[in-house]
Amino acid sequence: MVEDIAAVTKPGQRRWNKSFSPLEVGKNWFYDELRKLGTLVTKEGWETKNLRDALGLQKSKSNQYAFKAHCVDSWVLANFVVGGHQTPDK
Repeated sequence: MVEDIAAVTKPGQRRWNKSFSPLEVGKNWFYDELRKLGTLVTKEGWETKNLRDALGLQKSKSNQYAFKAHCVDSWVLANFVVGGHQTPDK
């Protein structure tokens, strides 16, 4: 399971749009590789947020090196697939 990303393109701004092209290429390659291993399931950001909110978890918006800043969404997605936990543990 992966949280899907979508780069916002802007009409008439070729330079802006071009900068996101490598992001889309990398994402598509990654998704193709995952499909070789099994079924790929994607969630949009709002879906991840709803899952996080349902568990009462918060995401930090700071740049600190903390679980809730960088790992909480990946934990929520993994827990959605595997299940069994209400809070992160070690």
